[in-house]
Amino acid sequence: MEDQDKTREQLIKELTEMRLRVTGPEVTDKAIDSPESRYCEIISNLSDAVYIIQDGWIKFANQACSELTGYSLEEVMKVNAIKAFVHPDDQEMVEQYHARRSMGDITPH
Repeated sequence: MEDQDKTREQLIKELTEMRLRVTGPEVTDKAIDSPESRYCEIISNLSDAVYIIQDGWIKFANQACSELTGYSLEEVMKVNAIKAFVHPDDQEMVEQYHARRSMGDITPH
């Protein structure tokens, strides 16, 4: 299974299991109470849609993003963000901006 096909819960479970193997349970328990964990929980529960795109694919989305788009969280993680959320007339331009930005150019957001 490719990473983009995995649900957020599956990725979190795998990461937690990996931390246990590497650091042991006492360090993992502390990580659960870390500021990063609390920020993730806060973002997940915001009423505003929040998502992170990497290489054109959504890597993180909160429930509000799911509600806004009409996709389930699992579906959101499987869509190409440009094709799903950018008007067809603008997709080529956005893809070009993305490619230029990936090469270090400054482009409009």
